[in-house]
Amino acid sequence: MEVIWAALIGAGATVAATIMSFYYKNKNECLHKSELLKNHVDQNANVYALLDHTMEKIGCDRVHVFEFHNGDTYYSGSSQQKFSSTYEVVQNGVSSEAMNLQNLRISTFNTLIKDVIKNECFLCESIESVSSQTERAHLQRQGVKSVYSFSITTLTGKIIGIFSIDFVQSQRSLTEGDKSFLLNQALILSGYLCED
Repeated sequence: MEVIWAALIGAGATVAATIMSFYYKNKNECLHKSELLKNHVDQNANVYALLDHTMEKIGCDRVHVFEFHNGDTYYSGSSQQKFSSTYEVVQNGVSSEAMNLQNLRISTFNTLIKDVIKNECFLCESIESVSSQTERAHLQRQGVKSVYSFSITTLTGKIIGIFSIDFVQSQRSLTEGDKSFLLNQALILSGYLCED
């Protein structure tokens, strides 16, 4: 009889330990996820503050952050490389385009992407000068007159996104001081967007 009681007590202790372990594991995971959510909300606030400051300082009409991501897979087996607008601020009276700028194929925007990768920026005072008819039509649909885009690059040189400003109400050229400021803003964005 004592053997049975010992076995029951041992089994009960094992079950209790398993339940407690599961409880604490789930509690810790929940706290971890809660902390990640808080960090992400703080990150978002920092990015939006930077975008608002940029719009105020430069006087542009729309500011975007685009981030690169994987898409689907073609039948050939190669991956569709894509990018999406993940942050956007606009002036009053200017259309928000972020929801229309999701899952864009890099191949469709080759001129812009190539310049951003090769030269760290795509500078376009007049969209009429964009050689790709597809890219030009895309910008015209958004009402863009001038667009300036800068690479968001990690400290190791990996390009993770694009920081872009649009002038919608009129064309505008940038001064060297403006370009320097925007390159610095792109560098700060990299710190906000990169994982710890």
